Amino acid sequence: MNYLDKVKEANLLGRGGAGFPAWQKWESAKNAESEDGVKYVICNSSEGELGLFKDLYIWRNFPEEVFQGMKYAMDYIGSKEAYIHINKDYYLELQTVLHQIINDDKWIGYKFNISLEEPSFIGGEASTILNFIEKGKCQPRPKIHRTTEKGLFGKPTVMQNVETLYDITCAIEGDYDQQRFSGIFGDGIDEKFVVRHKNEATIQEILDLAEVKPNFDFFVQVGGSASGVVYDNTQLNKHIMSGAGSIEIFDKSKRNELVFLKRLFEFYNDESCGKCTPCREGSFQLHKMVKDLSKVKDIPWDEIKKIRELMLKASFCGLGRGLNAPVQTYIENVLKKKA
Repeated sequence: MNYLDKVKEANLLGRGGAGFPAWQKWESAKNAESEDGVKYVICNSSEGELGLFKDLYIWRNFPEEVFQGMKYAMDYIGSKEAYIHINKDYYLELQTVLHQIINDDKWIGYKFNISLEEPSFIGGEASTILNFIEKGKCQPRPKIHRTTEKGLFGKPTVMQNVETLYDITCAIEGDYDQQRFSGIFGDGIDEKFVVRHKNEATIQEILDLAEVKPNFDFFVQVGGSASGVVYDNTQLNKHIMSGAGSIEIFDKSKRNELVFLKRLFEFYNDESCGKCTPCREGSFQLHKMVKDLSKVKDIPWDEIKKIRELMLKASFCGLGRGLNAPVQTYIENVLKKKA
């Protein structure tokens, strides 16, 4: 059984949020033509969304497995060069370990490059990563071709995140356990932590496994605290982990509508690259609505709906499109209103 068969048999899905089958990227890049034979692998370690930190946990505990996952991908598609696209906060902690591994004789014949970016939501988007490595611009670009066909420098490229590469190594070496990592944090939790759980575990099962039992009325945001969906605590037995792997807990007595929206809208306003009118203007207007809590009496839900729906339909990249899900599910599941 070759590498691809093992990855396919394990049914590995990308852990960056999209859930795309890992083996399909490999097969596409292997079959794609490159006139000079050059192909690339990229490890996406941007993780700039609110509430995500599991990749840092994996780097701390399993760095060799992540590198081995890159090597397996390179071997399969016929590549000798990889890029580790990592946010600077992570790199400050991990640089010694990363360079020790890169300089190990076991990787002779392979080239690992480090690409450093300021932590940002859009910095983890595929076309932005390509643009940043090539031109140093942290901005998305039109996605004319599949990355596996014409990616980095126009060459076939496999891009996978840290956890996916870890899982690939486990699958190929026979240690994959059909589980994934999720970070847990928020109200009532003294220190954020990461738990490993079954792929199909419900949110409630994950909290039970982690022995997290809030003694207050709460709701959660799952899969990233900027674009992730929101569930009331009465719904946790019905939904499994989605997105990039995180659970944030909110105490309802401390996190009313304005507090929840204010943090969310501030993040989108700060993160917008400014190049896309729907995202730029929409984020600005939403932030303006809740900037001064003392002056806000009634939340203009109808106006918010118009803006978030426009951002969903017309935003160029995933940042602007990501706002609709948390706001809509918060209204429906926590406030119990029609969104």
